[in-house]
Amino acid sequence: TAEKIIAGNFYEDYLPFSDSYVLALKDKKLALLDAQGNSVLAPAYEEISIFADSLFRVRKDGLWGIVDFNDEVVLAIDYQYIAPVEDNFFTVKKNGNIGLMNRQYEWLIPAEYSRIQHKDRQVKAFKGKAMTLYSIDENGNLQDQNSFQEHFTIRIGGLNRRSRSRMRTIVPWGGDQDYLLDNFEWFYSTQRNRWGLRRLDDGTVQIAPTFYSIRIVRDLGMTIVGIEKINYLDFERTSYRFYMTYGIVNNEVGRLVSKINMLDIRLSDFYEQQSRVARCIFEDGTHGLISRKPIGKILLKSCSYIGDYQDGLARVSFKGKLSATMDKKKTAFSLGALTPFLDSLRTPYSMIDYTLYDQRFQKEAQLYCEDCLWGFVDTLGQVQVVPEFAFVKHFENEAAIVLTDDKWGLINKKGELLLQCRYDGIEYLENTNKQIFKVFVNQKKYGLIDSTGNLAIKLQYDALRKFREGRIALKRNGKWGFANADGEEVIPCRFRKVNDFHEGLATVKLNRKWGVIDLSGKVVLDFDYRKLGNFQNGLAWVHTSKGYGYINSQGQFIIAPQYRKAFDFENGVARVMSNGKYGLIDT
Repeated sequence: TAEKIIAGNFYEDYLPFSDSYVLALKDKKLALLDAQGNSVLAPAYEEISIFADSLFRVRKDGLWGIVDFNDEVVLAIDYQYIAPVEDNFFTVKKNGNIGLMNRQYEWLIPAEYSRIQHKDRQVKAFKGKAMTLYSIDENGNLQDQNSFQEHFTIRIGGLNRRSRSRMRTIVPWGGDQDYLLDNFEWFYSTQRNRWGLRRLDDGTVQIAPTFYSIRIVRDLGMTIVGIEKINYLDFERTSYRFYMTYGIVNNEVGRLVSKINMLDIRLSDFYEQQSRVARCIFEDGTHGLISRKPIGKILLKSCSYIGDYQDGLARVSFKGKLSATMDKKKTAFSLGALTPFLDSLRTPYSMIDYTLYDQRFQKEAQLYCEDCLWGFVDTLGQVQVVPEFAFVKHFENEAAIVLTDDKWGLINKKGELLLQCRYDGIEYLENTNKQIFKVFVNQKKYGLIDSTGNLAIKLQYDALRKFREGRIALKRNGKWGFANADGEEVIPCRFRKVNDFHEGLATVKLNRKWGVIDLSGKVVLDFDYRKLGNFQNGLAWVHTSKGYGYINSQGQFIIAPQYRKAFDFENGVARVMSNGKYGLIDT
């Protein structure tokens, strides 16, 4: 991205060029500016492209030449096309024929051929049905005939057609806006204000200037191209306008391989999920999947929604309609907030109306799928779980929470039920790495189930907390105790209140006083305290008639009672209140 440009209002528009330079448009002519807004090349050209080092290929009045940083002509603007330099030589087109020049702008091969191919300094020049073979050394000079076989002419039918990779000169000061492909280059037409694609071997136009935007994705072998096209989508009663649609050009063959009918292509699926497919969103709001190889092939379409890939699967619905809602009952089945979803799309968008309701909707609405049936697709685009559930959550640790007939259950990646859909709620339990689920029925009795569907703790508890240090606090008949990771109630439910374990100790309340127990339930400090905090950094706050102080695990006061309020230690410091003011103390 270019640095800050200070160019005033002299220019009509700006286009990216390199890390340090930007193209500026004035009266359908291009100029080149540096990061301070200084003119490097005057607004006189139809095209400006990188040539090599500090030189530029320019097109003026339909002809090409080469200029330097001082806008001085290095090679006369007198050619039908000049290609980028490669291996110290470059292709030139003049009078309808193709030749090669070296870096000294001397003809290596005269412009008398209809087509020239060069790979690794081996040049094949075609004239009619005949081919002439040349060799060029690393300095860009025509190889001495005595050093190599005498160049010769053969028929095309005798060619070895093995393909070898091309090595292109990298321009050191160029940035991400390098518009060169292996066989083509993207160019911007100032006359049409569009991007087109041109062949590098002879300069002919492969794709006429058609696109308002391009994004080259080299490692995927594609360019995402966009055109201006207005589309409208309704989310409940709020309408949105979308301004662009996109398609895909195959970089190798220089051909559009998809329709230009997408609002977005989720490239992150290719990278973050290592998927062979990526989600796409079409102009009618439906979702689909597009392949990495073959590039741009639509494998799935007309889906109401396809979610993020997690654990190798993405939730999908073929029925229903994607919308958004502020209805609290429906937001229980939210697919995420509406505005971040719209912001993530490649296309710009805007609301059509800005009523108070629309503005509130924009802030609060959640994505919601009306009348959908849910299943899962894999990273090949194959349906792995048939869409038959009223709602599903993402897969975590080989299991997904699903809803049928207003009851929740669990399935595996084959769609088999690990836990029958008969519960009123299933949630992940904190601090279990999403391995343990908390389940309940309308009687508000809780239990725990692992990710294979095995019942770890029976549905007999009024409340459950999160796991900490291998223990989970649970409440039965108004009393608290603790269970271990296997679901065994290792500390009976007999306490009025409990805090979670910290440093192997938990502060608990029995009758009207607080004490301390260890992981086995053994009483470490008797129930003699008004109130106790958690042990952190070896100390716990205690409330006495003289105020708040801190004790160690033997019950000894390390910091005498003297504060109006006190809080747990964290990273060696604790917050306390004295004389109406807060401060920090250390251990």
